[in-house]
Amino acid sequence: MSGLEKFAKIPDDVRMSTNVTNYAVMTRYPGEYDEITKKDYEESMVIAKSCLGWVESQMKISEER
Repeated sequence: MSGLEKFAKIPDDVRMSTNVTNYAVMTRYPGEYDEITKKDYEESMVIAKSCLGWVESQMKISEER
């Protein structure tokens, strides 16, 4: 159990955000990586937006307490 899971249930799509981190590493550091396709980009954007929405909803819940 991660530290965050002690306070909130983490949705599966937020857990998938670690995939997006791999793209950040690939574009920042030189090396032999597979090409990032348009489909990869679009899926990453959906995941990132989902994560942001989840975090914003958690912040609203916290403010209401």
